[in-house]
Amino acid sequence: MRNVSYAHLFKQTLETLHGIPHYVDMEKRQIAKNIIASNSGLYKVFFIMPNGDMYFLEPYSIQQTLTVNNYAFTESHFFGRKKNLDSYLNTKFM
Repeated sequence: MRNVSYAHLFKQTLETLHGIPHYVDMEKRQIAKNIIASNSGLYKVFFIMPNGDMYFLEPYSIQQTLTVNNYAFTESHFFGRKKNLDSYLNTKFM
């Protein structure tokens, strides 16, 4: 997931929607939904930009409740960023 076609839009919606809108970049959102559906115990998948800004989170209902928009301070971002030097897809299990 290297192509962030909607980064221009995301810059406008980060503060209000905490990432891209639910109807944007549906291909990546569907991949995230498929990952969740095929992994028991997995409850969210998020895609953050190299700088730590949230690009999207699935399910979107969780994205809507975020109180932080940048995760550069977290260990998971640091590990993914250091390892890939690129955008990073992270998953959370229950």
